[in-house]
Amino acid sequence: SFDSAANIYNFEFVIDNKEDTTIVYKTGTVIYIPANAFRTKDGNDAKKKVKIKYREFHDQIDQIFSGIPMNYDSAGIIRPFESAGMFEVLAFEDDSIPVYLKDGRNLKVNLMSHNEENKFNVYYLDTVAKKWDLKQQQTITHKEELEKLSKEKEDFLSKHGLLDPNKLITPKK
Repeated sequence: SFDSAANIYNFEFVIDNKEDTTIVYKTGTVIYIPANAFRTKDGNDAKKKVKIKYREFHDQIDQIFSGIPMNYDSAGIIRPFESAGMFEVLAFEDDSIPVYLKDGRNLKVNLMSHNEENKFNVYYLDTVAKKWDLKQQQTITHKEELEKLSKEKEDFLSKHGLLDPNKLITPKK
């Protein structure tokens, strides 16, 4: 987890680990969590209820004060890291015991970026080594996928009566 001194709060969502879950975050980011995604440190299935802690980092101030390393190694050359947005997802059972993604399970996070350029790669931060690992070359938004996610978001907001901006609900900090 990144240093929490930046006052970038984790928003908490409790999910049922036995069911597929789609979370629509207040920024428009969509997080898809497949059923039975989490395991304990010992490899056992996580309990039914799993607490998800989520936060986003969209600008240099967020990133600098969070303690996120903003350099990366490219073929032995250290370069400054440019970001179109970052996020952190943590999962727990019993409020404080970390759980982990099972092998072969992936969260799908469609981060709503403030940057519309299509020049960014996808990286994963190894928080132990404090090193970025390249996961995907230049991200490309596929029209069909974007339309599907937009419909999922609209359906979710409609189902929960959140299409009226005056009725938006903010998760607990």
